[in-house]
Amino acid sequence: MAREPEYRETFARGVQGRAGWIAPGKVGLAAYATLVGGILLARATAGAPLSEQILQAAHAAVARAAESGQAETG
Repeated sequence: MAREPEYRETFARGVQGRAGWIAPGKVGLAAYATLVGGILLARATAGAPLSEQILQAAHAAVARAAESGQAETG
C-alpha cells in the first residue's frame, strides 16, 4: 500500500511542506533530513551519551540552516 505512487506523492508533498516550514528550497530539505536522521540515530543510541550529543548537533545544524534560509529570503 505505501509503495503505491499516490501514497508516495502524498508523503512527498508532506515532506516538502514540512521542509519549507523550516526554510525555503534545498536549505529546508537539508534541515528536515538532518532532523529526521538525528532523531533516528539518537533513538538507536538511546541511553548512551552519544544520543544527546546527536540531538544537540542536529538542533544546532538546523538552527543555522533556518537562519541561513531566512537571510536568503528576508
